Amino acid sequence: MLDRLSRELKTLRTADQLRDLAIPSGIQLGSNDYLGLSTHPRLKAAIRRALDEDERVSSTGSRLLSGNHQRWENLEA
Repeated sequence: MLDRLSRELKTLRTADQLRDLAIPSGIQLGSNDYLGLSTHPRLKAAIRRALDEDERVSSTGSRLLSGNHQRWENLEA
């Protein structure tokens, strides 16, 4: 079993498909937060205000699945 796993790891390395948990350097463009909005102070403050006002705040999927709201219509307009 160890031999088989070793061969599979070697195959992944050779094909440049082996992934690890190394800390990436440079600008991260491969994540869902490539703009860095998850740590932006104005966005965090806006979320705090929305939570204080009992606004619905979440990271949802498609509105076809999670429902639409007038605020999204206003934002798009």
